[in-house]
Amino acid sequence: MTVHVGLYGDVNLNIVDGSAIWLVSVAQLLDGIEGVRTTVLLKAPVERDVLSRALDELPTVTAVEPQRILRDPVDAAARLESIDVTDRFDAIVLRGLRLCAAAANSPVLQGRLWVYLTDFPQQWDQLDLATRNTLAAIDDAAAILLCQTPRLRDYLEAVLRDGSAGTALLPPLVPPQFYERADSERGPADGPVRLLYAGKFAPGWGFLETVAALGDLVADGIDVELHVAGDKVHKPAHDPAFAPAVEAALESTPRLVWHGAVARDELPALVRTMDAALSPRSSWLDDSLELSTKILEYGASGLPVVLNRNAMQTELLGDDYPLYLDRLEDLPDVLRLAVTDRSIRETAAEATRRAAAGFSIEAASSRLAPHVHRLQHHSRQGRATRLVVAGHDLKFLNRFLPWFERHGCEIRIDQWGGHNKHDERHSRSLAKWADVILCEWSLGNAVWYSRHKHRDQRLVIRLHQQELSTPHPGALEVDSIDKVITVSPWMDERINNEASFLRELVEVIPNAVDTLALDRPKLPGAQWTLGMLGFLPWLKRPDLAIDFLEHLLDRDDRYRLVIAGPLPWELDWLWARNEERTHFEGLFERVRQSAMLASRVSFDGRVSNVAAWLQKVGVVLSPSDSESFHLAMAEGMASRAVPVIVDRPGAALIFGDRWVHGPMSAATDDVLGLRDAGCFAELGEEARVQSVAEFALDSIAPKLVSAVLGEPAPSHG
Repeated sequence: MTVHVGLYGDVNLNIVDGSAIWLVSVAQLLDGIEGVRTTVLLKAPVERDVLSRALDELPTVTAVEPQRILRDPVDAAARLESIDVTDRFDAIVLRGLRLCAAAANSPVLQGRLWVYLTDFPQQWDQLDLATRNTLAAIDDAAAILLCQTPRLRDYLEAVLRDGSAGTALLPPLVPPQFYERADSERGPADGPVRLLYAGKFAPGWGFLETVAALGDLVADGIDVELHVAGDKVHKPAHDPAFAPAVEAALESTPRLVWHGAVARDELPALVRTMDAALSPRSSWLDDSLELSTKILEYGASGLPVVLNRNAMQTELLGDDYPLYLDRLEDLPDVLRLAVTDRSIRETAAEATRRAAAGFSIEAASSRLAPHVHRLQHHSRQGRATRLVVAGHDLKFLNRFLPWFERHGCEIRIDQWGGHNKHDERHSRSLAKWADVILCEWSLGNAVWYSRHKHRDQRLVIRLHQQELSTPHPGALEVDSIDKVITVSPWMDERINNEASFLRELVEVIPNAVDTLALDRPKLPGAQWTLGMLGFLPWLKRPDLAIDFLEHLLDRDDRYRLVIAGPLPWELDWLWARNEERTHFEGLFERVRQSAMLASRVSFDGRVSNVAAWLQKVGVVLSPSDSESFHLAMAEGMASRAVPVIVDRPGAALIFGDRWVHGPMSAATDDVLGLRDAGCFAELGEEARVQSVAEFALDSIAPKLVSAVLGEPAPSHG
């Protein structure tokens, strides 16, 4: 099953710059993913093939050349729509804020957009309301936000607090030719030191400052050459003298060799003949949340780089990297050091080589492949299967719905207002329309549909722990039900004991975790943070989590507890129950009255971005008296948090004995052992491996589709 991806960037491949190179690199990335074919829409007719010829060499990529340049993003979106009519895209990868905004306005393209955004203010104080609204509209229409760095992802997720699109990292992409290091291609040891500046010529990019520093070195008798690749000269209106100065420097500077525009596939050979590279910038660019592809290309080739000391680059190369610029004015001194001290160049080259190791196109293809394979769909004969999904709360089920759509289902939702509240006229209409009915929760919705379905329709219900304490299962018309799905072996046992009339219909399919979204690095100090994701109602026992925190604090005062989820008074039904209210009032009073707890327990409220919240959590707690599954544990494990689960009925059946303790205090020594960074990383990875193996959405969703539709399980790639 082939996935068809459309690719367009608001960039002209006739002009060599970073964004144009990005477009070619993404095409190469997609070409490396099995089962993918890509259609690249070019922005402009090909006038020179310095970049576009690389697309011709990719067997699964087709480039579509427009008759005229697509200057207006609306025109580009319309052109994508026209291609989609005859050759439907499964995903459309786009770059550029204006372009993505235009595509977001297209009802045809909405829901399939994979957007890569960098050209917007990346500081809070510069982000105006209009740009925020544009970003929100793009997010609403997108399937995935592709983020170049974790810092940029964090920033976008903060701006879009309740964003609807998922996120995936698409870091800078370094072609394999840059990793083919060949020391023999460098100049002789006794020849000139060869420096490389490659890229555009724009104010703030340090080119004229580099030329001035070169003149100082030459005047001092130092044997050095500056090699320059690129021909894109900016002509800023506020500085009309800039472009003429660049052009004069390129044409008449002694010891400067200008190579002009260098084709993407020719640049690695040039880089390998150099001794050091230059990437100086004005300090006003230091707040960027982007990472320079050029720096990684140089590092892959074993070149040291003169570059700014900023947060992104110290995170990449470390604080002690020897060729940082603290300010652009320091360029002459740092450049002199790079040219005259070979040992400094070798130390810096080793650091850049290590940093570049994980940015190959091959590595990026492997990281993005699971997201792409989710797009695989199954062709069906005849019309789509009509699927009605009925229930009052679909939070556990919503993540599965795209799988049903890709399997050829047309889905309509019967949203109930409560256990027994619904628009009966609407439900009757859907009952007539459906081929298959899926009831989430076996409450009044399941009872109603079991009594109103037709003989030739399929009815599947999902049964959770809550329903067993209600009269609804006993009111079901069992003969009308084709399948009962429950989430754990323990629930299977309970149904067998408490609702044995359903036993022959039961299939266990666990709740699912989006393990791709949760695959994020832990923040520094996470091993001292306990987390509880959801603490209502009282049977989840947040008091035992606080008891456990106190046990740890007796041994080490660095521990803290963070608790996420709605606060008890935000749920009217819970706050109206006197017993629940009394328990929680006592809990909050306990924390307030203790200076130690007040400074170490935080209630974070509703968390819209669970993946980001879990980055700070090193130990995820489950002290509940009872859980039919406990999705928060599987999510925490997928984030590499070490689980601590109290021994309750069914816990070991779901998660195994590895993480289940008697009383929670029995885990004290185990958690204290996680203070060792190696142990913390090892056990966190073990927890993630188990979560991926047993609860990954990509594995569980096909099983649910199969059970609901009564068909063989579809492949998920």
